[in-house]
Amino acid sequence: MQVALITGCSRGIGYSTVELLASQGFKIYAGVRSVNSCENLRALAEKNQNIIIREVDLGKQDTIKKLTQEIQDKAEGIDVIINNASEIVFGPIETIYPDQFHEQFQTNLFGPILLTQELIPLMRKEKRGHIIFLGSTSGIESHGMYGAYTASKFALEAVGHSLAVNLCPWNIHVSIIELTATATQIAEKTLKMGSRLSDIDNPYLNYTKTTLEYLRKILSNGVSPEEVAKTILSVILNPSDQLRYFATERSKNTFEKVLKDPTNLKWIEEARENVNFYPDL
Repeated sequence: MQVALITGCSRGIGYSTVELLASQGFKIYAGVRSVNSCENLRALAEKNQNIIIREVDLGKQDTIKKLTQEIQDKAEGIDVIINNASEIVFGPIETIYPDQFHEQFQTNLFGPILLTQELIPLMRKEKRGHIIFLGSTSGIESHGMYGAYTASKFALEAVGHSLAVNLCPWNIHVSIIELTATATQIAEKTLKMGSRLSDIDNPYLNYTKTTLEYLRKILSNGVSPEEVAKTILSVILNPSDQLRYFATERSKNTFEKVLKDPTNLKWIEEARENVNFYPDL
């Protein structure tokens, strides 16, 4: 039985991925910010004993370490890590406090890095594993209204590439599932407005309101979380040297437009050139 850890499971892509992987026989540690506010997930876990709900807030290192320590103590290993949890800090750069920038990166980047670091030794011990990040077209295209969010996603692309090169000698795969608009509640549940300027002082006020309305509209018409979950399962079941996978044709087209090597298969060439850096393997 494969063991998977998924973050951000109370709704949306995380919930759908838990549901799909559980139906395929995976044992799942389903991470949520609050166990008391995920009724649908708790109902699902009652029907399937292989779903274990645990509190993990990527903004709080102690919850990350508590969960990863539990997995290590059980000595059952970890096959798949799916870094799904995310949030959006919305608004022009001028309207965002430094603390809000830090919170954006804590949830979308620093938290996933720590969680992954804590569990890599288990994968290395078994010489196998799969680390998956939920990326975005925002990782290669910025935007005037969510520059903080896109900055965190740009950084995630770099981290995913680096990990792929670092970990390939131990047969640990790293994949980034590239998304575009997805029909989730992220704009309602985890979107936070930049608040550095008051409504009186904010020259972007009308632009911000109009763009937020547009964002909510395109998200409501986006690809379903269930379809994204199917893409994730396919990548798990068919691992390859490819770094990027595309959940929609739109995300694929965006990466093909911007990058010469959209799937980033060339990273493996770099890893092979550097194989002498791992003399003990």
